[in-house]
Amino acid sequence: MEGAARHKEVKYYRCNARTLVPESATALAHPPQIYLREDLVTPAINRWIGELFGPLNRQVTIDLLLAADDSSARRDEHVAQLRERVAAADVVMGRLQRALDAGWDLVALREQCNAAVAEKRAAETAITQVPPEAVVMSREELEGYVAVPGRITRWSIQPGQQKSR
Repeated sequence: MEGAARHKEVKYYRCNARTLVPESATALAHPPQIYLREDLVTPAINRWIGELFGPLNRQVTIDLLLAADDSSARRDEHVAQLRERVAAADVVMGRLQRALDAGWDLVALREQCNAAVAEKRAAETAITQVPPEAVVMSREELEGYVAVPGRITRWSIQPGQQKSR
């Protein structure tokens, strides 16, 4: 969905079928254009968010949010993959060094050596660019955050305005 101003003041969200793969099952079953008026849908969305964080559903919502947060695991997996690339490049460079020590021609191995060095440097650089571990809220912090009266409603979207914190 993408936002688009139509008829001057009214903002619509649309699902543009032109972005779908032509002749795919999704494209064939999808109407050409769907427009959804922001001012008509946001009150329902805000009520739904309010219900999710209301007293009756708050604990279930918090449980679901905490269970869905896998950002730390994804970050750790990415760093592990980058470290594996560094280790693999080290193995290749070790083999090439042994080949050189055994008398192989440096010119014959130059391309492989350059590729291994480039791969190792790229992976090491990528490791340094991985953002630090995300700060994850504990259950108590999340409960305290959503328990403050009005906090969730301040985050709700008002028709025609940008969402701000």
